[in-house]
Amino acid sequence: MIMPNSEGQESYFYQRAIVYRLLSALYYYPEVETRELLVNLSHWSGKLDDLLEELSRKLLDGFDSIPLSDLQVGFSKTFIGPSDSMVSPYASIHIDQKRQVMTESTLLVLDFYNKSEIEVDVHEAPDHLALELEYLCFLASGENDPQKLQLQLDFFEQHVDLWIPIFTASVQEICKVSFYQLLTSYLAEFVKSDRLFLEKSVRGQ
Repeated sequence: MIMPNSEGQESYFYQRAIVYRLLSALYYYPEVETRELLVNLSHWSGKLDDLLEELSRKLLDGFDSIPLSDLQVGFSKTFIGPSDSMVSPYASIHIDQKRQVMTESTLLVLDFYNKSEIEVDVHEAPDHLALELEYLCFLASGENDPQKLQLQLDFFEQHVDLWIPIFTASVQEICKVSFYQLLTSYLAEFVKSDRLFLEKSVRGQ
């Protein structure tokens, strides 16, 4: 479990917000600038957890070992489709199993966004993984705010827990691009550890 380091609790809240922001950006179409995101992820991961730091270094090595054009094709096949290795980045596909977005689970996500008084990019469905990670970044940036901590835990229990484990397992099983298998391993580890942190912060467990 990731816990605050010697730099202090307040610094830790900032660190986890940055990681959520970087993860969000990494689940969009890869570009040359993606490498800088990975360098930053490695830097901040080193402040949180040894396993996350190791995974982030492997991600950077993986990015450097494959032509960007191949990674772009791999991203499209994995998260856009159509292909036999596609894994949808939309929560509703995994939760409601209707092969469509804007379902009941999507409305639940919108309700959380409305509670936080934030607007969503109209060009993307609100339950896209990258947008949900951006939302968690917003909540984490609230530092040690009891209301935001509770809202984060509620978001995990009512939504994230219902689909991120399915999504990450599907990527590991179906995806043919090792970079995105590694990225999703990082996501799974970070989300699992952060959830435990939230439980301890809110409930003292």
